[in-house]
Amino acid sequence: MQMCPGTRACKRAKQDSPGLGFALDKEFYGKPAPAKFKMGVAGCPNCCSDAWLKDLGFFGTDDGFTAVVGGKGGGTAKVGRELAQGLTEEQAVALARKVIAFYRENGQAPERLGATIERVGFDKFKEAVL
Repeated sequence: MQMCPGTRACKRAKQDSPGLGFALDKEFYGKPAPAKFKMGVAGCPNCCSDAWLKDLGFFGTDDGFTAVVGGKGGGTAKVGRELAQGLTEEQAVALARKVIAFYRENGQAPERLGATIERVGFDKFKEAVL
């Protein structure tokens, strides 16, 4: 889990990224997944925590959190895709539950979430988690 200081220390932040980040960490840290699973939470669209390059990322806007999925950093980097907008902290955690449950059911080790989404299709994935 990677997160920026959000509204607690950054003048650009639109949302409380540590609040969401710690809630996600508390619920999901150490839980099994088909492969490595990284999350990032940023307080604003600048995405200091690289939310677009995580398996599941959230960033704050004036309207709430925007969720992005399927990103990956490293040598074969991949930018994620936008999944939902205007989420409250509670809605973001609920969406994370659905995304991770989908990944557990459909992921094939050692593929990351983005590869799972590509294999099953983004529309089918989106329909399953929204």
